[in-house]
Amino acid sequence: MKHFKIFMTVILAGCLALAFSAPAGAKNEKAKEMLKKEIEKADKESKKDAKEAKGDKKEDKKADAKQAKLVKENNKHAQRMAKIDRITKLGAEKKDKDLTAKAIMLRQKELTRHNKALERINKPEEKK
Repeated sequence: MKHFKIFMTVILAGCLALAFSAPAGAKNEKAKEMLKKEIEKADKESKKDAKEAKGDKKEDKKADAKQAKLVKENNKHAQRMAKIDRITKLGAEKKDKDLTAKAIMLRQKELTRHNKALERINKPEEKK
């Protein structure tokens, strides 16, 4: 769709060039000036559209990278929490209070680490 807009602008510029071109042998300066202005206007519009299309691609790449970081972080968190749950279960089975206390402490550390990581990933980036 982005390329279609640029293509249509170029087509419009060509049509305007043909429509306002002076007939062969005629010396109509006003018509030539109008033609020149219309072509310049169409060129500016097509350059503007091209810049917007390029900016959209950059934003899409940033969004994809952010999503990938979130998925990676959530997978890491899930694996660590599963290991901590297993340690807690083993501590309960063996009735080991030290192991259970250690698992509770690890759970708190992991939750804190995970929350900080999410804040870092979701933090809006400052433009340089």
